[in-house]
Amino acid sequence: MRFAIKNIMWVFAASVAIVFTSSAQTIKLSVPPRTEKISEEKRTLKDTITTYEYVYNSELSKDEIIKFYKDVFSAFDMHDFGKSRGDDYMFESPPEKIAHVIFTSPQSDGKTGFSVIIYEMSKCPVLPYYAFTSPEKLDFAPVYANSMQFAKSSYFFPMTGVGYLTHSSFEEVVKFYIDDMASFGWTLSERKKNSGMYDFSQWILIVDPFTKAVPLLEAQGYQKKTPPLKIKGETLVFKQNKKKCTITVYNFEDIVEKLEGTIWDAGMVKQYGNTAIIVYYFSE
Repeated sequence: MRFAIKNIMWVFAASVAIVFTSSAQTIKLSVPPRTEKISEEKRTLKDTITTYEYVYNSELSKDEIIKFYKDVFSAFDMHDFGKSRGDDYMFESPPEKIAHVIFTSPQSDGKTGFSVIIYEMSKCPVLPYYAFTSPEKLDFAPVYANSMQFAKSSYFFPMTGVGYLTHSSFEEVVKFYIDDMASFGWTLSERKKNSGMYDFSQWILIVDPFTKAVPLLEAQGYQKKTPPLKIKGETLVFKQNKKKCTITVYNFEDIVEKLEGTIWDAGMVKQYGNTAIIVYYFSE
């Protein structure tokens, strides 16, 4: 579930060139001509992703820089995916490699500023490990005690969204909300079952409902490389005057076993639980 979270897989600050690659074939970037390297930094995230960040100023034009990187990326079987918006350029290959190029604002000295970030991935986390915290108290709904919060945002105001994982059973969580929402003045108005086998395009939207990356991920082969998951789900719709709160509970019964051996890292599900609680509160 994304909300305001910077999901490691596809949500990054603008103004960078992004490369995803498997550890089997590290991309070593050469510096374009008439280009100065400003900084370089290496980070390791949960032993699954190593990042190398390079910041540059160049006398080259944007077109010259893009041509340079087209030649570099083609050597790693990464082909031009096209200009998606503004100064946003993308290159793609099989799932483990993606390049995303965006330039910074024009420099005062007339040079072209840009960054390159290389991601060496052995696994891609389904949810970012760093996002998990103890659940915050809510003023509009009870909080399930035996859970860990991985998302909270009011970015899409007047909606507030909160996401949790728990080791508790699907039935225990559903019963908790049916029993306890009344103490916050809510009346249960609807129950909707939504269980079954979910393919990649379906279950990734459960985990990250606001992502716009599904078509790109499908184009890169994730649909074929990721097996369908067995999911038990139910949505509870509560109303209070003009306000509405929906609580959807999902149990990912076989996610850890099914994603074993794929590019996906479901370790956080093993650590925090395979039952997800997704809360949406609409204030008006």
